[in-house]
Amino acid sequence: MILNVDGSAYTNPRNGGFSGLVLNHDGTFQFRFYGSVDIKLIRTDTTLDLSQKAEKGMS
Repeated sequence: MILNVDGSAYTNPRNGGFSGLVLNHDGTFQFRFYGSVDIKLIRTDTTLDLSQKAEKGMS
């Protein structure tokens, strides 16, 4: 079996999608799949923010 997959994101961090197909050992198509995901951004910190917090002993 051969599994080929791909994914993409339309906006950051909102809509994303994925798709793929499965082939057998001689390359004959078996099935395909696809779907979408809603990506949620939980938290961002810049490297500078993290560095400053580390110097102060904060998390």
